[in-house]
Amino acid sequence: MANIFEIVTYTVTQLKAAQAGRNKARAAVSTYPGFVAWRCFTAVSGQDTLVDVVEWESLEQALSAQETFLKDPEMTDFLAVFGKTKSMVHATELEDCQPGPGGR
Repeated sequence: MANIFEIVTYTVTQLKAAQAGRNKARAAVSTYPGFVAWRCFTAVSGQDTLVDVVEWESLEQALSAQETFLKDPEMTDFLAVFGKTKSMVHATELEDCQPGPGGR
């Protein structure tokens, strides 16, 4: 089975504190079973909106990580400035969707 991409769009109450908290959270999450990568984005319109794409080896590991994340003391700083989840989805990459020019 292909890796799972967890795509989360959310708001934060304090951008700089959220970025620092997210970096701490990324370090902790990178030790969770099945973790592959975490890419971070900031919305072009609305600096209080962030987007994270976290790659997991399986859906089961992604779902388990969600439960661990909320209980992990390393998430305190990040969760303190977390606003609300706008959207969250788990997805797999389509096999027939080839990268375009430049590998993208």
